[in-house]
Amino acid sequence: RPLALASLLASWTALPTPFCFIVTSLNSLEHFLNSVPAEALPWVHQQAFIVISERIAQVARKWEIQHIFVAKGAHQEQLCATLLHVTQFCHTMT
Repeated sequence: RPLALASLLASWTALPTPFCFIVTSLNSLEHFLNSVPAEALPWVHQQAFIVISERIAQVARKWEIQHIFVAKGAHQEQLCATLLHVTQFCHTMT
C-alpha cells in the first residue's frame, strides 16, 4: 500500500526543528526511502535516523542519510535512551 507521503512531507519540512525517524526494520527503511519523492530526498538526508542495528545503519548510509544513531536494541527503553541522546544532538543542528 503506498504511503501518503506528499502531505506528510509538506508538514514535516515546514517544522522549525529537525525531525527524527525511528526505523526498526530494513524493509521499512527501504520502503520509506523508495516512496520519498526525489525533490524531498535532500531534506530527508539531513534528518536524524534512529535504527536498531548496524546492518540498517549501513543501508541508511548508502542512501546518504547523514545523521544515523544506532540504538542498543528494539526495546522501548533502548529506543527512548537513544531518542534522548538524539534530542540533545538536534539542539546543536538548529
